[in-house]
Amino acid sequence: MGAGVGGTSTAVLELLEGTDTQYLFTDVSTFFLTRAREIYGPRPGLTYGILDINHDPLEQGIAPNSCDVVLAANVLHNALDIDTALERIHGMLAPRGRLVLLDEAQDNYTLMVSMDFQSGLRQEFVDFRQDTGEVFIPASTWRELLERHGFILEGFTPGDDDDLASVGQVLALARVKDGLAPVSSEELTKYLEDKLPPYMVPAELRVLDTLPTTLNGKTDRKALGEQLRVVTHAVNASGDEEATGTEQAVAAIWQEILGTGALSPSQNFFNVGGDSLLVARMVNELRHRGLVPDSVAWDDVMRRVMTDPTVRGVAALVDALAIDGTDKANGATSSGAIVLRPGAGRTARVIVHDGSGTLTPYRNLINELRTAESPLPLIGLEASDPQFLTTLEPEEVLDHLCDEHIRTLRTLDLEEVRLTGYCMGGMVAAELARRLPETGIRVNGLTVISSYRLPCDVTSRFVVEYVYARSVGIDPTVLGFAKPEVMGELLQAALQRTPGTISDESIAAAADESGLTDLSTLLRMEPDARLKNLVTAVGPSFDASYIRNTFEMFRQAMRVMGRVEPTVCETNLTFLSEHGEQALLPGLDDDMESFWDSRSNARFRTVDIPGDHFSCMEPPIVSRIAAELLEDDLR
Repeated sequence: MGAGVGGTSTAVLELLEGTDTQYLFTDVSTFFLTRAREIYGPRPGLTYGILDINHDPLEQGIAPNSCDVVLAANVLHNALDIDTALERIHGMLAPRGRLVLLDEAQDNYTLMVSMDFQSGLRQEFVDFRQDTGEVFIPASTWRELLERHGFILEGFTPGDDDDLASVGQVLALARVKDGLAPVSSEELTKYLEDKLPPYMVPAELRVLDTLPTTLNGKTDRKALGEQLRVVTHAVNASGDEEATGTEQAVAAIWQEILGTGALSPSQNFFNVGGDSLLVARMVNELRHRGLVPDSVAWDDVMRRVMTDPTVRGVAALVDALAIDGTDKANGATSSGAIVLRPGAGRTARVIVHDGSGTLTPYRNLINELRTAESPLPLIGLEASDPQFLTTLEPEEVLDHLCDEHIRTLRTLDLEEVRLTGYCMGGMVAAELARRLPETGIRVNGLTVISSYRLPCDVTSRFVVEYVYARSVGIDPTVLGFAKPEVMGELLQAALQRTPGTISDESIAAAADESGLTDLSTLLRMEPDARLKNLVTAVGPSFDASYIRNTFEMFRQAMRVMGRVEPTVCETNLTFLSEHGEQALLPGLDDDMESFWDSRSNARFRTVDIPGDHFSCMEPPIVSRIAAELLEDDLR
């Protein structure tokens, strides 16, 4: 796992040459898988796949008890929760299977000489490292962790008194499940075929260490059913579902981009190795191959793809655009409502866009909620014309959006809604919570996710560029900005010069006074030149006009968050507050819990979640948010 550039695999594959061994080369990104295919070429027994140990291996096609050896070289320190990761590896291994572990046990400054690399190491851990701030795990702790999770150590080096301890690496060989007999699903199937008529032989078998039980000791059939649901999903991924011609064309593009095998219509792009860069490349391919007309704006296609990133959803979009060149697919209506999960009844969970006018920042949350069991339909609200929002005064945006969304919700014949909003979407949702009851639609709860009312009006384009870069996953330092702590001090100094407002002028004066010559030079660069650098940093997969348009919407949203606040509503309010840096603007944290407490006259509660403003909407942390919303749906 985490095979990366193949440093370990190359040596191992040479030793396995000529043996009857199945070797699965995995990583979290198709980038490394594509490169490995180029390096190794076709080899008997060598296959490739996506595996992220921060997610359930079964959902990624790796069944329990299906591995004899797991090689983990310099990868497990990347697990956000090392205890959960070791439990998952233990489950993957068959009886008397082995884990070969090589990892850092202390900071290695040779490896960390690049600040970019060091930034990449700093994950949002949810295990004991959340408190220590460390990345690597000491040797003594590795030994304790392995033994705690049922690994029987056959070898572990270095010991405490070993001269090699100063090198700062651990090497461990550990086996599992001595008390269980090894058995394969193939053996069981062969046995059943000899004993039973064909129609009684199960189509799929899974070998489990134990059957899940309820609190009173009985077999938990619901938990077994959930495993079956996941298994069925994995089986369907082989492409057995009947696909239309358009679905086959879309799947062929995905296979080429992701390097996967056959894909079924229900496969989700992000579950088979896709990411934000690759989905942009996919949109480009749809246009280049004539599946999407050039008359449809690139960012419109991107927005719609994100709402249903399955083969079937993208194919439906392609078919709709082929009919009349307009976007009516994926459950979208002209009013800006998208049915993300159908359901019966007149009560719905409603997700409000984050201020960009689109649901793109919710893509991971929507992916979690779309397939979850919930009694409520799931509806997303987008702005009918996101670009129009940039022409309004900041004070007009909230009123305009609320008026539009109220008209939309009234057309859906809903009696009751449960509102959810992230970032500026929290402010829009809060204002809707006050206004909707006046139109006859009850509001039964408001959930606000990491929403932040800025403590000042940000007129500085320079500062917006900095925050926007962070929001799209770009390290601002590669664009010439300072580190977060320096930017925080700069913003504080600028705000002292012009209380209530941060402008380019106050930033420039503060930078000059602090002797930050590099920042002063960057500030004096033409704004269009800086934005061009930002477009280049995002990469060629994204259309330049898309970056420019979303930047302007982001800029307007920051103005709104600094100049407008929602009025008080009468519904219960839950604030999901992340542990990390909460503010969009470093160094300018406000007490958001008190702010949101003051926005509701009903019950208020805070739920702490890991991560920061950006990472909380990414896996695996977003699963915590999805669980909170689903629990609320069942209340």
